[in-house]
Amino acid sequence: MIHPVPKGNGGLIRVVIADDEADARLLVRLSFELDPRFEVAGEASNGREALDVLTASGADAVVLDLHMPQMHGLESLPLIRKQFPRVAIVLFSAYLTGAARLTAVRLGADDAMEKTVAPRQLVERMARLFAAA
Repeated sequence: MIHPVPKGNGGLIRVVIADDEADARLLVRLSFELDPRFEVAGEASNGREALDVLTASGADAVVLDLHMPQMHGLESLPLIRKQFPRVAIVLFSAYLTGAARLTAVRLGADDAMEKTVAPRQLVERMARLFAAA
C-alpha cells in the first residue's frame, strides 16, 4: 500500500521503532535520523508499548520486530492495523521465515525484511511506502 506523504511536521515521515534490543533500536533510529525525510517519533521495547507510543505520537509509520516480550510483532500487528489503518508497518526481524513473512502481510504489514540487510535499506523501503517520498 502506498501511504500519503504527511502534510504536518514539515512533511516529515514520523516513525516509531519497536524492538526489544536497545542496540537494534539505536542502529535503526540513527539510520532514520540521518535521512532528512524522517523523524523518529518514539521507541518501544514490545508490541504493547508500540501501541501506546503510536497513540501518543500520531506517527505515520512503525518498524516492528517479530520477537519481543509481552506482545510480539505478529500479535501487535493486527491491533496496530485496526487502530491505525493509515500507518505504514514494516516488520523487521532477524528470524523472518517465509511463513512469518506471509503471515505478516496477511495481518496487514506493508513490508517485511530481515535484519541481515543494512539499516539504510530499511529506510529506503520505508520511504517507498509513501507517495512522492
